[in-house]
Amino acid sequence: MKEMGTIEFHRITDLFDSESEFTAWLADHLDELGKQVGLDIERISVEEPVGSFRCDIYGRERRTNRKVVIENQLYRSDHSHLGQLLTYASGLDGGVIIWITPEFSEEHRGALDWLNEHTSEDVWFFGVRARAVKIGDSPLAPLFEVVARPNVPFKEAKGTVAVTERGQFYIEFWSEVIARLNSSGIHRTKQKPPPENWIGLSSGRSGLWYSLTFRRGNRFGVELDIDTGDKEKNEDFFDSLLARQIQVEGSFGGDLVWERYEEGQYCYIGAYRSYLDCRAEKAELLEWGLETFKRLKGTFDPLIRELQ
Repeated sequence: MKEMGTIEFHRITDLFDSESEFTAWLADHLDELGKQVGLDIERISVEEPVGSFRCDIYGRERRTNRKVVIENQLYRSDHSHLGQLLTYASGLDGGVIIWITPEFSEEHRGALDWLNEHTSEDVWFFGVRARAVKIGDSPLAPLFEVVARPNVPFKEAKGTVAVTERGQFYIEFWSEVIARLNSSGIHRTKQKPPPENWIGLSSGRSGLWYSLTFRRGNRFGVELDIDTGDKEKNEDFFDSLLARQIQVEGSFGGDLVWERYEEGQYCYIGAYRSYLDCRAEKAELLEWGLETFKRLKGTFDPLIRELQ
């Protein structure tokens, strides 16, 4: 029999000296976390502002487009971090909420279970225990263990995720959007319809894209989103377009919402309409969305090509 090493468990603080150091490492190794929770997570930003607070890691689940909120700490779970987690989930419209700590109290783990049972199926809460592990003379390495998860069946990162009733509506709606865009020649896309509240459409330039989105407060919108990964560059692009606001809105044929989002990284420009019941008003929303997208794209496409 071959010789085997002995597993030793250590505190996560034996590996990281500060929470910020843990956050920085985690942001660069989200694939390690993703393997444990069964999701494919990519980073959007670190220390994302939410009012007077900052979310440790803000990301996206690639297969479903769900926004991911991650709060990590080096010590036992506490009410303060639970409150921050919920603040970030609300402020960033998170669809996947992950709380990482070396030790969960029964009350806090139970709180995550309660949230998964009583909130929308479109929002998933995970509790992840973090420890350091060592085998023989090997260096210490982080080890993640999921102790709380949503009450929906889903497979590992390379598998598929169960679709909720709301998610099924989104798939059907975006399927019609994609089919109509392709058949009309307004926009060509081969993407699959996501079970999420928004769909992104290429503008032909990296860091800028169009989107159709169902926002909170029963608002449906069409937007030009700006997120190059560089906050200063985002603002430069936004300001260049804002300087031509009169020309832009004249070409578009109406007023637009210009959101610089000072406390975050991205910017967007959009048009919106309200609705009471998205299912009952599906046909009207579809027609409005396609017509508005055509006008927005026709307005911004030539301006995007001129951006320096």
